Amino acid sequence: MTTQASLNATETQLTAHINNLYNTVFWALVQQAGETTTQAHAILRGTVSKQKHEILFSRFGLNYNGIGERYRKGSILVREEKVRNKVRKNLFRQMRACMNGALKKVAGERGRKRGRSHRKQRSAHE
Repeated sequence: MTTQASLNATETQLTAHINNLYNTVFWALVQQAGETTTQAHAILRGTVSKQKHEILFSRFGLNYNGIGERYRKGSILVREEKVRNKVRKNLFRQMRACMNGALKKVAGERGRKRGRSHRKQRSAHE
């Protein structure tokens, strides 16, 4: 049984693969064939994957399927909300501890200053 997260990951990876194929052909047209970005978009407008593969092979001698899988299909990182919330809680705990430490330090310094000023006032009245 597939979960919603795995379906979303699969859909996202498929979208990344389609975008990568488009971008590979697009930049080959611009950088190697000397087309402008406008011309490259016009050439690719309305094409399907098979046509993009053909452009890469016929014009640049590049077999897209021969490119390493890491570059063709991309990578995806899926975070679950539980992990994110746990990280947030830890961050807030650390921030709170840091703030409490700073507040205690400031309060301690104020207490020391007050002690000095009270001593000065007492000695002035005596």
